Amino acid sequence: MPKVVFNRMGCIGCGVCSSLCPVFWQMSQDNKSSLKDSNEVKPGYYELEVSPEDVECNRNAADSCPVNVISVE
Repeated sequence: MPKVVFNRMGCIGCGVCSSLCPVFWQMSQDNKSSLKDSNEVKPGYYELEVSPEDVECNRNAADSCPVNVISVE
């Protein structure tokens, strides 16, 4: 299954991911993005398995991130 990987420590909180893909992304109270329902695999790094039909939305978020902290594998 495809997975989304997020380096939250590098997030600058621009909000583009939550605007483009709000089903998976939201802004948190600390003004950084959060990948909903993800698991922290090591400090500051999160992963979430997604279905193939959810790849496009997350890839758009990844491609639009100005600091490249989101990837879809």
